[in-house]
Amino acid sequence: MSTTRCFNGAALAGLVCGLLLFAASVRAQSTPASASGEKPTRPQARPLHQQQHLPAELERILSDWAIASREIEKLEGEHHRVVYDTVFSVERWAEGQFFYESPDKGRIDIEPARTTRETGNRRDQNGEPFRVKADKQEKWISDGRNIIQIDEENQQADVFQIPPRAQGQNIMNGPLPFLFGMPPAIAKQRYQLSLHTKVHEGIERIKIRAIPMWQQDIANWSEAWIMLDLKTYLPTHVKLVDPTGNTETVYIFKKLKVNKKSLGIFGNNPFRPRLRGYKITTHTAESLEGANVAGMVPDVRGMPWKDAGPILKKLGLTPSWLKGKAARSAADVYRIYSQEPVPGATLPTDGKIRLTVFTKAQTTQR
Repeated sequence: MSTTRCFNGAALAGLVCGLLLFAASVRAQSTPASASGEKPTRPQARPLHQQQHLPAELERILSDWAIASREIEKLEGEHHRVVYDTVFSVERWAEGQFFYESPDKGRIDIEPARTTRETGNRRDQNGEPFRVKADKQEKWISDGRNIIQIDEENQQADVFQIPPRAQGQNIMNGPLPFLFGMPPAIAKQRYQLSLHTKVHEGIERIKIRAIPMWQQDIANWSEAWIMLDLKTYLPTHVKLVDPTGNTETVYIFKKLKVNKKSLGIFGNNPFRPRLRGYKITTHTAESLEGANVAGMVPDVRGMPWKDAGPILKKLGLTPSWLKGKAARSAADVYRIYSQEPVPGATLPTDGKIRLTVFTKAQTTQR
């Protein structure tokens, strides 16, 4: 399952990557096989190479970003998240708090956003505003050895053991290692980077676009936009576009506190949740190899609809099929390109999942 988004950044890594690192890695590596035994098609990786001629301003920014990141041992703050679903014209709003501690501890609490708005920021192709929905509650914690997903409503917790190769400093090699100011040479190998702000004296924020070149990134997102504060070298906004182009996830970070001694908003230890009375399920690294994470919606995007059906039914899910946009090639006709709930979400209690497929160019009949 591949759409859980994690970031690796000038401290935000622990927040969104440190906490979601292993869960996202497992999902990216364990997409279900088709009924015929073949794995669904994934976008092919671009040839691995290093960009040799970035503009001097961008080279300097990457270098300064990496230097500033090395000074961050702890970070805490608040976030606001909006997921824009262009297929269903819906904005899912969430908010919460996070904490990061170098090199691999992190926590993010995601709560349904408190808002009375019914219409959102975006409009569909007919000019109608998107509908606003409160996103679901989530809580993720990384203690360096485990990723813990907590379901407060049902008092359940899933513990995913992190393989040794993914622990410690190797968090930088997670699925979406952006926000750490990684060494420029590595950043240029991993992304096609471009600066989309005219830099001048006194400017406070700049916008960087990143296009992935590594397969593990391409499977999760097609482009990213980072708004970077040049005073702190911390991101204020991050936007990720999913591989289908149908979903955009935007994070806004605020009230950031760097290297604060107190753990503040999380109490004494944010990495040791109180789980007395919770049903705890532990998933070893070995048991997860090549398998889907239990209790979560699988990623069936890119699969033929006939192959996805049996997989979903084995999980107790009842799919409903929606006719979407016309396919660009015959091979994509009736392939799934969008799903609700999204991959990685907790299995819905009503067992329903909506899947949108490409249709034939001249007809919408199957």
